[in-house]
Amino acid sequence: MLILGLDPASEGGGVLTKDGECIAAMYWRTNIRDKRRVYTLKMSDGRNKSGLRTPWELGFAIRRAISGFVLVHGGDILVASESAYEGRNARTGLALSRFSGALVGPIEALDCARRETIWVESQKWRSASFRKKWWKETAVEHGKTASMSSANKRVMLAWDPTQHIGVGRKEIDKRMAKMAKSFFMTKREAAKIEAERVMPGLVPGLPKHVERCGGHEHVYDAAGVAYWASKV
Repeated sequence: MLILGLDPASEGGGVLTKDGECIAAMYWRTNIRDKRRVYTLKMSDGRNKSGLRTPWELGFAIRRAISGFVLVHGGDILVASESAYEGRNARTGLALSRFSGALVGPIEALDCARRETIWVESQKWRSASFRKKWWKETAVEHGKTASMSSANKRVMLAWDPTQHIGVGRKEIDKRMAKMAKSFFMTKREAAKIEAERVMPGLVPGLPKHVERCGGHEHVYDAAGVAYWASKV
């Protein structure tokens, strides 16, 4: 069976696998044309499509790009996509949901079995491939911490009052907050590093396709979605 994993957003990516191996990858981004935002799609086989005006047009372009693979393999393809994750504000989450729905609509029609797209939250697909304590371990490996409380404690240990003589309280607070941020690794940053670390070993053929189409962060996430879908 073919599986198409998607990381859907205005800048995003996709990975097509067959029996767990990457056979195609894609990356899209936005640019401005005639004062309007449009999408450009780049495939790992060198094909490009620009000037796509809507998420639906982008989805249809992806459908055309992978239709040959689907035809060769009998029309059996499962589409899996990351869904809007908890923590986004309502407006952003709704916008992403609308974008994702418009994007996958044309693609899922490729499946001869007419299965609906599988939607998965980021924390769920990550649990299938990331290390158990990946956030903490990734932060430690880069000399940072996954806890803002720990970051603040490190600030207190590293703080040298003699370097800030004559500085007001508000400015001191700003400097301390900035230092704490430098010690703290966000979950998104850690996830990006972890995906690039583990996905090439779980999805054969992935690195060469990523190098051809770009968009490493998004394509590796899409590979994680495809890998998760192959296990459900």
